[in-house]
Amino acid sequence: MLVEPDELSSSAADEKGWIESLIDSPHSTVLLAEDFDKLIGFAAAYGQSIRRRAHSTLVVIGVMQQFRGKGIGRSLMVELERWAMARGLKRLELQVVTQNDVAIGLYKSLGYSLEGTKRMSMIAKGKALDEHVMAKLLVPSKEN
Repeated sequence: MLVEPDELSSSAADEKGWIESLIDSPHSTVLLAEDFDKLIGFAAAYGQSIRRRAHSTLVVIGVMQQFRGKGIGRSLMVELERWAMARGLKRLELQVVTQNDVAIGLYKSLGYSLEGTKRMSMIAKGKALDEHVMAKLLVPSKEN
């Protein structure tokens, strides 16, 4: 997760506004996973309206720790890909901490490829962390 728990200080109204802004954008969206009306996960796509980048979106996903390993992340990613394909997007990209082997395995199983590594991309609890950049192209291989 990019932000630390004490950095999340937005109100329910702020969160609702954030979700609505993504839903209202033709290039972005957010999908929510709930368990009995409790938010347990999300997947967001942050697209751009700039023509040279409008074919691509940045994917961010999070699942609460106690709900991991139950297929929620996979389901969110599959639905997000369906959303992207329905809009004619050609590229999904994401960043993942290099030590997050479970997530990297999930992304690879869904067809994402490693494109590079951002060294010392973030610092968490005083420790420098690297991130992999991964992407999936949503076009037949002859178009790549």
